[in-house]
This record gives sequence, structure tokens and C-alpha cells, in this order.
Amino acid sequence: MRGRTFIVNLASCCFLICFLHISPAIWAQEEIKKHSVVALDNYYSLSLKYDISIEDLKRANPGITNPKPGDILIIPHKGGLNEELDASDCAKLRKNRHEIYRIALMIPFYLEQVADTLWDDNLDPLKINELAPFRFIQYYHGFMIAVDSLRQEGLNIEVYVYDVDHLASKVINVLQKPDLKKMDLIFGPFFKSSFSLVADFAMENKIPIINPLSARDDILQGNPFVFKLIPSVESQPALLAELVNRDFSDHRIIFYIANQYQNNELIGQYKQAIEQKGRTGKQIVSVVNYSTDSTKGFRDHASLIQPNLVIIYAENEVLPATLLSKLSELKREYQISVIGLPEWEKFGNIESSYLLSLDAHIFMPYYIDYQSENVKRFIRTYRLRYSDEPLNFAFSGFDAGYFFLSALLNYGKNFEGCINEIKVNLIHNQYHFERKGNGGYDNLNWNILQYFDYSLLKKSF
Repeated sequence: MRGRTFIVNLASCCFLICFLHISPAIWAQEEIKKHSVVALDNYYSLSLKYDISIEDLKRANPGITNPKPGDILIIPHKGGLNEELDASDCAKLRKNRHEIYRIALMIPFYLEQVADTLWDDNLDPLKINELAPFRFIQYYHGFMIAVDSLRQEGLNIEVYVYDVDHLASKVINVLQKPDLKKMDLIFGPFFKSSFSLVADFAMENKIPIINPLSARDDILQGNPFVFKLIPSVESQPALLAELVNRDFSDHRIIFYIANQYQNNELIGQYKQAIEQKGRTGKQIVSVVNYSTDSTKGFRDHASLIQPNLVIIYAENEVLPATLLSKLSELKREYQISVIGLPEWEKFGNIESSYLLSLDAHIFMPYYIDYQSENVKRFIRTYRLRYSDEPLNFAFSGFDAGYFFLSALLNYGKNFEGCINEIKVNLIHNQYHFERKGNGGYDNLNWNILQYFDYSLLKKSF
């Protein structure tokens, strides 16, 4: 049965809304098994007890390096829910170009505010994207470009758009609509409180749900239907270890923290990952507390002969702003490179000259290469269709839509088992998903960028 189509005017933009129904998805939910750690328990003994690999146990319990009595560990179900298929199994899945897929897109449009906004005498056209009814419109635009691209490849899809923001009343109203139970995918909502309610609904009705903006791990816990697109900081240590082992294996490594109280568990994970990845496995990372040791800590551990790598963990701009200037002066005596953790792209007041002189590398959850032909093509399409310049939300909306709709096109409703076999060219970030125990899927991909010749270059892995 063909869905009815409605057009909703929002300023110069329109929203295609299709009412739809589907066959139920076939995911099954397993009860989560937990183990309370007692004396003498460790990952090795538990792997034998539950017939689970040590690697699977560690993946199911991020943040617990060495189990201690009283810790509660998640024991992943062997061969259970959403078990990944190997490449040969995924290759056997056939495209079903005649099936209609139904998608729910939940975006905060604040439609009730549109009239007041447009009649505001003080409305500044240059700041229109900052107003509530227009803040996320670019996400919708980018998403719909992805929809149209995949329709041309043969995907049969109907999109139903809901106006869902932070208000519980709006969420409850949407959840009561019978059509929502018949979706193949749900994108959004964007706010944590709203997402929690819809994620519970998605799990109850066995519908995969995509969180576009949150980096919080807790949205994955206990819900195997959630896909989180923004990588968590906790996934950085393994990638940092790869970078150090590949590009800085001959360097002295000095790890700066602001003070002794700063996120000790995560700092330990960075240090352990680097040392375990190193060739000798020895303790090669020297941790320096800037509040007590300043640059003396650098001189105590640095080499005048070997090159030195300074890793700076900073949760605000204070530490990098002061330390980078001092390290730049020390470059007259020492060979120094810098890695900034965990998310330096949020800092707007760090002197670029310091980052360039220190060969700085930073981790970013997303990156747009404006020299890429795919990016240029998207920008041309966006300008032609919407007479506007695409910003971050437009790129992220396209990526989310293109990736998961490609998954439906290539693998059908059971795509989760082949999630990392999906190879598509995205423009904002790449996705590499890993299940968190018996919970949802986390994107582990961080972009590593290097300051070079007054530009940022992406490092390949």
C-alpha cells in the first residue's frame, strides 16, 4: 500500500512525511548475564569459567582493566544476539530492491515557534541558523540528499519525519502513534531525555535506533538496538597506541596532565595501551603533573639525543595554552612533537603557530576534507537544492543517512551482523562499530589530524 504524503512548510523548506507499516524486525533479546568479582577472579579465570575469550570479556567491560573484588562484570552471550557474521556470510545476503523500508526521522524543529520566529521584527537573517526552528534543519537537508542518492541506486524507502525536541509531552505523543511500531529504523531524537524514552520503545519493538549527537557510553548500556555515531573518548587509547607505535616508536614519551586528580583511570588506560603496544612492553611512558612540575618535569625525562613526544591531556585550554608556548621555546634544545588529547578541536584560543612548530597531532570525532571530490559534489548539490551553504549538521545528516540506508539496501533488515562490512564513502566521519557487551554499538573511529604547513592533514591507518 502506498503511503500518503504530506507537505509541511517551514520558512522556505518542506518536509516529506510518509505514513507507513512494516513486518516486524527479527532481532531477539537475550538476558544480560553478570558476574560479581571475588578474590582470585581475573579475566583469564573468567574466560575459562564462561567459555568466552579474554578479548570479548574486555570489550564487554570497558574501563575495567584489572577486575577487583566487588566489580560487576558483564558476561557476553556466546553466539547470541546480533552476533557478527563473517565476510563470506555477508556476501551471501541478497539485496531486496522490491521491499519498501520505512524510516522515522526525529528532529527538533520546534514547529510551534515558527510563526513567532518569522514575525520577529529583530530577526537577523545572518543568524537564522541559530534560532530554534532552524538549528537542525541542515541535518534534515543532508539526510534527504542521502535518501535521494540511494533511491537512484534502487532503494525503496519512505521517510516519516517527527518534530521531537526535549519536551516529554512531544515524545509521549509520538510514541502513542501506531505507525511508529512499524519502522525499520529510527534516527534520533537529538536530546538525551527524549532519546532515552524512544530507545526504550525501540528495544521493546526490536527496532534499531541511531543516536546522532551523543558521545555518552551510557546510552548503549542494556540496549542492543542502539547505534552511537559520535565516538567516546574511552576508545582513544587503542588508537593512540597504534599511532605512537607506528610514527613515534623511537621517541621518549612524556605524558602531561594538569593535576593529580585528573581522570586517573583514563590516563592509566592511555599509558597501558602505549606500553602494551610497544615492542618491549616495558614502562616507557613518563607521566608529568604540570601543577607541581611544570617544564622541569619535561627536562627530567626528555632526551637531548632522541626525539621527544609530549602527549598533553587537557579538558580545557589552560594547560595547552601555557605549556605549548614553553615547549616551543624548548625546541631550541630538544626535538619535540606533541599529541593533544582528548578533543582539542573544542579549544579556540590556542596559538596555531605553536601547533605548527611542534608538529602537533590532535584527535577529532569528525573531519571534512574540502579537497575531496565527494565533499565538493555534496556541497554543489546542497547549494543547488537549498540555496544555502552546508555546515556540520548537513554533513553529519548525510553520513548517517547514507551509511544506514546503504546497510538496508545491501543487507536488508538484518544488517547489524554485517555492520563492519559496509564500505561506503562518507564525508564527515567514518564508522567502525563495536558492540559493548550485550548493549549497543559504539563508533570507535577518531580522525587523527596533523598540523602541517598551516593546514590540517589526516593521518591514514
